[in-house]
Amino acid sequence: MPKRWLEYGFAFAALLAVGADAGAVARAGEKEPEEAGKLWSDEAEFGYVLTSGNSRTSTLALKNTTKRKWGDSTITVHLSGLRVRDEKTTRKALGSPGDFVVDESTDERTTAEKFKVSSVYSHKINKRLLWTAGAAWDRNRISGIDERLTVSAGLGHELLAGKNVSLRTDYSATYTDQTDVVPDPDAENRYLGWQLSCDYQYRFTESASFGSKTLFDESLRDTSNWILDTTNRFTVEINEHLALKVSLQVVYDHDPSLIALDLFDPLNPDGEPIGRVSVPADNTDTTFSTAMVVDF
Repeated sequence: MPKRWLEYGFAFAALLAVGADAGAVARAGEKEPEEAGKLWSDEAEFGYVLTSGNSRTSTLALKNTTKRKWGDSTITVHLSGLRVRDEKTTRKALGSPGDFVVDESTDERTTAEKFKVSSVYSHKINKRLLWTAGAAWDRNRISGIDERLTVSAGLGHELLAGKNVSLRTDYSATYTDQTDVVPDPDAENRYLGWQLSCDYQYRFTESASFGSKTLFDESLRDTSNWILDTTNRFTVEINEHLALKVSLQVVYDHDPSLIALDLFDPLNPDGEPIGRVSVPADNTDTTFSTAMVVDF
């Protein structure tokens, strides 16, 4: 891990410590009322699909969100990962029609792999306003991102906070440090930026709810470098601790990273590669998932 990342980590930890200490001083001598609700909460999602036979494909998806509340302060830690591997077996018959052997070869590749870890500390200023500080690390090598660290600080505004509906917006200043799989000499991978996010939740019934979260992230140095990330989800609770969730995430990167492709001779496209070239990755990544959710 680069030394500067450790410096960012220590700086962020110090920021959280200052915020937590400020909250503790403000609540000195006060006892947390039992009716305020549970202080710890955790929501875990798991999905796994395996196919085998002439082709073998495995898909593993994991998500986990842990929250710790005390007084007007909250720390949220979110982990997520997705990995898809494809294993294709090719069979060839070698010999004559009456005398042959079957030759098998297997081609294995990772078609999707992305991970993300984030942590956010928030503290209420009043009934509607709060300040936030956070850090996030993510990796998506298929899209050309080897690793990316983003630290942020800003304000949140709870526009709606009813029993069945809520709407919150966040406005943050950010600093991003990104390392690409294929270096781009024209890209600015360390930059100051800003984020705008909107989180909407609506409960139809006691057991069914809808949620939508949208995040816009833009570089202040190069305004063509921006990302729009939106996730819509529908959840049906089975009981107090179990639920089924269906979600659709669409991420649009206006200035995607470079990826490497094998270069073939147009006169012999099925032959061996003659080199490698760099091209921009696709602008849009879409993830549709169904998962069992465990809430405790």
